[in-house]
Parts: sequence; structure tokens; C-alpha cells
Amino acid sequence: MSFTDKKGFNTGLHGSIYFERPIEEVMIDGDVINEKEVRRVNKKTGEATTELVPDKLVDQDGKEIGKIIIKKNGKKFVGIRVCSHMCKNRGYKKADVKTTDKFRSCLVSKCKGVHLIGGENFVTLVKDKYFWGSVGNTFIMWLFNFAPQLGIALLFAIWFTDPRMHLKGKNTFRALFYMPNLLTAASVAILFKSLFGYPNGPINQFLYGLGIHSWRLEDGKPVEDAIQFFRSIPWSRGIVSFIQWWLWCGQTLIMLMAGITSISPSLYESAVVDGANQGQQTFYITLPLLRPMMLFILITSLIGGMQLFEIPFLLTDMRGGPAFSIRSMIVYMYNLAFQGTNTYGYGSAIAMGVFIITMFLSMLIYFFMQDRSDMGRK
Repeated sequence: MSFTDKKGFNTGLHGSIYFERPIEEVMIDGDVINEKEVRRVNKKTGEATTELVPDKLVDQDGKEIGKIIIKKNGKKFVGIRVCSHMCKNRGYKKADVKTTDKFRSCLVSKCKGVHLIGGENFVTLVKDKYFWGSVGNTFIMWLFNFAPQLGIALLFAIWFTDPRMHLKGKNTFRALFYMPNLLTAASVAILFKSLFGYPNGPINQFLYGLGIHSWRLEDGKPVEDAIQFFRSIPWSRGIVSFIQWWLWCGQTLIMLMAGITSISPSLYESAVVDGANQGQQTFYITLPLLRPMMLFILITSLIGGMQLFEIPFLLTDMRGGPAFSIRSMIVYMYNLAFQGTNTYGYGSAIAMGVFIITMFLSMLIYFFMQDRSDMGRK
């Protein structure tokens, strides 16, 4: 007899069964509906209101029976999760648990034991299309952040360290570039959520003043409307990538400047004597000798990018909307482990998956960027 979640997930170290039943079939005397406050914003007026909505159903002992789910037709269901091991020990079949009150004695909230499930979570992880979707999202946001970050930082690093350009205020520019790195990612995410807010965010107001807006249908007629940035997949991903670039470009600039200033000036002097122009000096001296620093920047940026969490989590609905397009691997792990079903075991498996992916890619980058001449001497 096999007991599995409808998505193949396991709660903690429990093998679990998940099912939904109408609340009127489940609720008995002594059960209580717990409510929670929900904040809603009127999209037309921007006015915010709070209201109490059903959250979970608990029994007379205070044990959670399940989350209350309200369908589109208004009907209420209870999402129930039971421990498969407790069901097996009591000789219950899957049909018995789903159709009778026998589930009450097998609720996960009442299980005090720890049941080892071997490698089930890792097998599920490999087959989980939602996890691989989050992997793709993470790479897209990281690449669109890192490529311009490295290019722009390298360009400014070469300018700031070139004594022939005689740039004034170099230290001021360096400080301005680095300052965003001093801010916390969470505060920056809230700031940009307000800036690009709908319909009264500063960016929308500025664009509306320039005559740039979107359209919506009202009573069959097109009406001017503010741009809903966070309902657009390209805009949402672009904003996340821009925030990451803005936060970390200064750090990359400082590291590259340190690498360039460590190169011996005598190499450039010899190149000038040999007739090399500035472009040739950059491509044949600066860039090759910056390889160790660029390798360090690439690997540390990769590690940070794979752990992307605060910005996509706080920017929209805390689940990576719209359409889960900015749901990173860590956001996906947090949603499963600490929100809703609290699948701690599967969340741990996702964390291990992130570690393996990051380590594999770091080793791959190190191998391809290593100096082949050094490898031959070894």
C-alpha cells in the first residue's frame, strides 16, 4: 500500500497524504474556524481595506485539521494532510482516510514520531517541474544582471585607473557607485515596489505625465490606464535584474579596480615603447592579467545569484508572481518549507539541490577559466 502526496511531497520526515474535502463534510461539534486579516487594495482607487477571512480548521484540542480553501464558486474546502505511517499502523486504506472521519486520528499535526523516508524527496526533486522552472528563472535573472554588471564595471574600472585620462572626482564616483551595496536587499525591494507601484507609483506618474500609459477596456471602451509593471513577466524580471545590477555593480567595480592597480606599470611602459595603443594594452595586458580577479567575481556572483531571495520574494506576492516568473530556487524552497504545507523535508532537499547546482557550475567555471599554461606546467 503506497501513500503519497498529490504532488509527491513529504511533510518533514513524514510520508503524507493530501486531499481536500468540503468543509461541511469535515466539521463536527467542537471544531473551530480560525480567521486571519487580509489586506486588499482597490485597483481603481488605490484604497486599502482589511477583512477577516477563514484561515484554518482546528479541533477541540487545538490541533490543526487543515487549511481552509475558498474556490472560485465560493465553496469552502479543507486541505487535509495525514501521516501515512499512522494510517498504515491503524490498517486504514487510502479510500477510508479520504471519505470517512478516520483521518482525524492520523493528522500530521497529531503525529509525534519521526519517520525516515530515505531518498524519496530527492527522487521527487529530480522530477519536479516547478523546481526546474525556478532554476530557469534564477539563471535568467542572474545572467541579465551579471552580464551588464561586469561589462559596465570593467569599463569604468579601466577609465578610473588610467592616469592619462586625468579624471576629476574619481573617488567621489567610486563612492557613489559603491553606496547602493550598503543598503539591505529587503529595503531596496520595498522601495522599488513603491516606485513601480500601480496605479499611483512615482514611475507611473512620471510616465503618465509624458503621455506613456497602457490601455484597459471599461464597458467595452478603451480607457487610459497606468502600467501594471508587476503583471508583466518581462518587466518583473527586468526590474529584479536591474535592482541586482544596481546593488552589486559598485562592489564589482572596486574589485576590478583593485585588480588593475595590482598590475605592474612597467608592463604598460614596455607596451608603449613597443608602439601598443590603449586598446591593445587593454586586450593584451589588462584583461589577461585580470583573469584571477574575474574568476573570483564570477564565482562569487554565481553563488549569490543562486541564493537570490529577498528581492523576488518581496517585490510582488511573496510567491514569485506574475505566473511564478520571478520565483527563484530559494523562494520556491521558502514557499514549501515555511508557508502553507510546511514541507520541511522537501525544503531541505531543495537546499541540497541548490548547493549541488552551485558547486557543479563553480567547478565548471573554474576549469574553463583556469590558465592552460599553468595547468601544463603542473
